[in-house]
Amino acid sequence: MIPPPPPGKKPFGHPIPMSALEHFCHPTVPEFQVPVTLPTGETAAASGYIAIRTTIPLELTPAATPAFIQRFEKLPWSTFDRLSHPSFDKDWKPLEDAALTLFRFGPKPLWHTNPATPCSATLATPVRVGDAAIAPLALLQLLFRLPRAQLLTSNRLGDPIFCRFNGGRAIIGARKLTQAKFTILHFPKHPA
Repeated sequence: MIPPPPPGKKPFGHPIPMSALEHFCHPTVPEFQVPVTLPTGETAAASGYIAIRTTIPLELTPAATPAFIQRFEKLPWSTFDRLSHPSFDKDWKPLEDAALTLFRFGPKPLWHTNPATPCSATLATPVRVGDAAIAPLALLQLLFRLPRAQLLTSNRLGDPIFCRFNGGRAIIGARKLTQAKFTILHFPKHPA
């Protein structure tokens, strides 16, 4: 097991360093333990809960294995092309707007510290993002640290959460969470 990096709230910086991508890796699943280089030249990392791809290639990352590529490319990355249309601009909200709410209980670890379940992610403190999608607080705190991170807030319950940031994109996988402890980036729609 590779010990997971400690949680934090300090921004990763731009361009994103290799040490930041290690936060997105899984501590025990071999194909997800280190950041990799995709055939496109992008650098990627994933854990089974969250995935990230950066347009800035990082040196010294191994080539992605076929198993990694197969699982990674099943994620709805092509949705970002549709979501980049100007008609969706109002649906992207800066995660910085939710900073006080996200960290009011301090940084949360992504991985359990219990030796009985060392490789399972902390899914505690579900948070509603925008209109409906729900994600664990620790994953949202991780996205907050990316440069100029924005989340899509018009998702439906059960949808993945899409994040764009300077230098790349990230996806939090859809979870079967239905109850949230609190909501971020929700702006009631006022009648015109």
